[in-house]
Amino acid sequence: MLKVSKNFHDLPTRFFSALIFGSVAVVSIMLGGLVCALFFSVCLSVLVWEVFNIFNCGRLTIINIRFFIPGLSFFVPLLQYYNFYPLVALLIIANMSIIFGEGRWLKFFCILYIGLSVLMCQELLNAESDVPSFYHLFLVIGVVAASDIGGYFFGRILGGAKIYRLISPNKTWAGSFGGLFLAVFVCIAVNPIFEYTIIEMIFCALFLGIAAQAGDFFESFLKRRFEVKDSGFLLPGHGGLFDRLDGVLAAVPIYFGIMFFN
Repeated sequence: MLKVSKNFHDLPTRFFSALIFGSVAVVSIMLGGLVCALFFSVCLSVLVWEVFNIFNCGRLTIINIRFFIPGLSFFVPLLQYYNFYPLVALLIIANMSIIFGEGRWLKFFCILYIGLSVLMCQELLNAESDVPSFYHLFLVIGVVAASDIGGYFFGRILGGAKIYRLISPNKTWAGSFGGLFLAVFVCIAVNPIFEYTIIEMIFCALFLGIAAQAGDFFESFLKRRFEVKDSGFLLPGHGGLFDRLDGVLAAVPIYFGIMFFN
């Protein structure tokens, strides 16, 4: 019993920081319009800043690159909101990033990956559907959250064999399958809201859950590669925004593809 309680010593901190950020996200998304665009702008700017933090990019003459390029990133979702070449701006920013520090092309990929995922979040809010468009984004966030929660509790309670200790020493197969189980459960529970069949929802949950876990592993790889514990410090108990949204960033393009081909 003592061992179990020690495994969850950080749970209250994780819960309250996730609750605060989640509340801000839900309100911003439901309000939509410019408020939502500004929320995505702040998120993208912070995420790019955290990428530079992971890659340990320093200064170039009088310009602090850690703030300059994330500052430019702030305007990309706003450009999308006003239908003014957001992809061009994102490509320019990603190309600028390869000039500074080590891991240039990996950094280029990270900024494109994060930027495109954020832009796809905005596109989901504009999707034509039989349900309010923000339901689709909430579905992705809910499935990823379920996968994370299932992985957290199943992994810490059951323990067992590690998936890949060199990249993520705490992740277990029990946590992985527990996360997928809870993701499927959530999708089946909300299925009456959407136009999908049960079988489609189950496969959707599995694809999104696997993508979320892959995104988590990718961020863990980056942190191991550059010897960083957390991407940032904005969310106590989680680390940075990238630590919290790594699964969502990987799952959104998958769901975007599902909607496109459905």
